[in-house]
Amino acid sequence: MAKKATNYEIIQRVKLVIDLLLDGLTRYEICHYASKPRDEFYDEEGKNSGWGMSFRQTDRYIRFANKRIERMANKAEQEAFDKIRTRIEKQYRRAVQAKDGHLARLLIQDMRKLYALDKAPKAAVDNDGKPVPDAVHITTVLAILDADTAKQISKATQGGNGVS
Repeated sequence: MAKKATNYEIIQRVKLVIDLLLDGLTRYEICHYASKPRDEFYDEEGKNSGWGMSFRQTDRYIRFANKRIERMANKAEQEAFDKIRTRIEKQYRRAVQAKDGHLARLLIQDMRKLYALDKAPKAAVDNDGKPVPDAVHITTVLAILDADTAKQISKATQGGNGVS
């Protein structure tokens, strides 16, 4: 029976898998690397590198590594966002203190872009996924509605009381 890896060994292996993934190795190459028996596989420095693991167990390490990489990327993205936000806010305070309204307005625009507040609203689509024009012709609406509702709307738009 194979010796079970210690928590320290697992952490070190996941760190190595992260490095291998970032170096561009494929799943198969990482699994091949990890599947070699402990005493048969040596790296460039002559250190024993084989783990004697199955592809299935190596896939677990790859999943752990991918989750770790994603967390690192999210953290780096959040740090970059925070830096940009802080810099814009600092410049905004300076612009307000200097009574530079034009620069302050530009910085507010930058903040709106940073927070994606200026995104255009999604275009309306019909049941087929086709975009609906901004002004829908009343006859199109009437064609969709049942006959009774169409009569009521027609009367209401022609000055009638809209009640049958």
